[in-house]
Order: sequence, then C-alpha cells, then structure tokens
Amino acid sequence: KMAGLTFIWIKTVLGAAKTRQERWPSQTPELEAEMGWSLIWDPRDDGQDAEDPTTWTSSSNQALCLLDAARHNPVAQYPLSQIIVDQLAWGADVADEAVPLRAGGTQPRYRVGGVLTFSGTELPDILSPLVAAGGGALLTVGGRLGYRPGCWVPPLATLTNYLAEGDVRFQRSREPGATPQAVRATFVDPGADWSEGSLEPVLVGEVWSGGDDRIETLGLSMVCDPFQAMRLQQME
Repeated sequence: KMAGLTFIWIKTVLGAAKTRQERWPSQTPELEAEMGWSLIWDPRDDGQDAEDPTTWTSSSNQALCLLDAARHNPVAQYPLSQIIVDQLAWGADVADEAVPLRAGGTQPRYRVGGVLTFSGTELPDILSPLVAAGGGALLTVGGRLGYRPGCWVPPLATLTNYLAEGDVRFQRSREPGATPQAVRATFVDPGADWSEGSLEPVLVGEVWSGGDDRIETLGLSMVCDPFQAMRLQQME
C-alpha cells in the first residue's frame, strides 16, 4: 500500500526536560523539507535516454511533468510512438521562459508541484491539473497525443484575407448569462501551510456586481506560486 509514496524519516533529540519546552513549544514539531523534484526525461537533452531513468534529471517543468505523467501512469500509458514529442518539447521551452517580476528578478513561466491521483476517471481528466498549470491544452492529432502550450502564437490568417470575398457573419454560441463576469483562481499557497489560496477576481467584462454569482473558479491545484496563478487567471 505504500508503493508510489514518499516518506521522510526524521530523528530528533529532545534534550533535557527543563529546556525542552523552549526548543519544542509544540508537542508535534512542524518540519519542512526541501528536496529535488521528480526525475523525468527531457527530450531536448541529447544526453538523456527516454528508456534509461539513470540519465534523467529532476525538474518541475510543467510540460515535462505532463509528458512523464502521460508515459508513466497506471491508467493508460502512452508509448512515445503515440505522443507528438516535439509539441511537448515546445511546451517545455515555453515553461522555461524567464518571466520578469515587478519586484525585480525573474521566474520560470510554468512550474508544477503536487500529487496526481490516478483513479476513477479518464486519463485526460487526471492530467488536467498539469495542463491547467501551463495554460495549455491536450490535442489528439491522427490518434497521437499532442499539446498546445499556453503562449501567444502568430496568426496564420486575418479577417482581411476573407473580407474581400464577402461579408463575415458571426453566430452567438453562448447565452449572455452563461458568460462569467469574473474569474477567480485558486492555488496551493506555501505561505499558508500549503492550503488552498485564492486571488482577487479578474473582470471578464466591464461590469461586475461584486457578488459571488457568475464568478468562474479556475482551479490550479498543481500551481504553488501566486504570480504564476495570476498570469493563468488573466489568460483565462
């Protein structure tokens, strides 16, 4: 039953009973541990072999973790022949892009942290938290699994190319009431003991009543950084 779980065993010295309360004010000490992320294959690195885990490196790159989860899971493993690896490699480049912060410095665009539960649903649904953390989308092209990164892509054509041939007609596909007035992202907040945190809602239109009705929740259960959550909220 412990397969696939990580355990850290810690041995502590309590010391003399007289000063123990000073060192350990809490009956059960709160401990935090820092460690490397999952060992995953990076197709951009020629020195790594997809079938040899000893050549892999630890990474929290969102697209690489998505690729690894698609290949190694107990529900439906995708062989490399059924994955458009170039698209995941493109996503990894996007995830590694340095994003400037207002307070100074930069951070990688898309990182992930958390646990996936592989049970009770289809694989695309299980992978959806990893996909949402990068603002992208899974694709199926010719029966192969692909990925569209969460980044701006130059358009292949503009309406100007078609207006000369006649009028363009648009048909509304959603009722006005179905469109949310605001979007609120939730994420894992390290500063609050890794509990769920939320951001101030972002307006979709120009008017919002201020209530909780018609607020769309963007769940980012694999995002542990508020600035990344802000970018994804704004994209949504």
